Amino acid sequence: VRWVYSPVYRDYKSPRFEESTPLSHFFDFEATPVGPVLSLRCSYHYARATIELQEAAPGGEAFFGTTPFTTQSPELEITVAMGPRDSIAVLPRYTDVTFDEQAWAAFFGYQTRLIETRWQHAVSQPTQVFVYYTLESTDQDRADPFFGDVSLDAATAGIGLRETLNQEVVTGVHLGYKKIGFKGGSK
Repeated sequence: VRWVYSPVYRDYKSPRFEESTPLSHFFDFEATPVGPVLSLRCSYHYARATIELQEAAPGGEAFFGTTPFTTQSPELEITVAMGPRDSIAVLPRYTDVTFDEQAWAAFFGYQTRLIETRWQHAVSQPTQVFVYYTLESTDQDRADPFFGDVSLDAATAGIGLRETLNQEVVTGVHLGYKKIGFKGGSK
């Protein structure tokens, strides 16, 4: 079990910029009970911040904002061993991002529900290759009346490689194909 609370305090001396909330909060929790056949990993990420928009815009669309927001991301990974080297895994995830004043936010709020399935093969103890398939559904909360609220459904298939360097550092790369369908938005 591992959990971390990381507050960040900022005080700008310039009278041209007054941050509405100088204190940001970040909380991470992870638990990993491992058994001979069944392994679980559950995690939860929470952020209550203002300027750190990379928490709300993981694609890097927005870099800076002054509207406070909250993001919550619970995740579960269930892995079942199918032999000494092969396993299957199911990874449900949920992400919720909300802004205090959506009309003034640099980005938009959204809710994403995602489920991923994997077949994994251990090439060596720290190295795994895997094939995955993911279904994703996202509802965006846009305050812009021109575009309106947008939702999307996506399916992704691909292959990947994961390397465990030590208990804290895991690297990986994946290559896949993603098909996205949009609903809503401007007519």
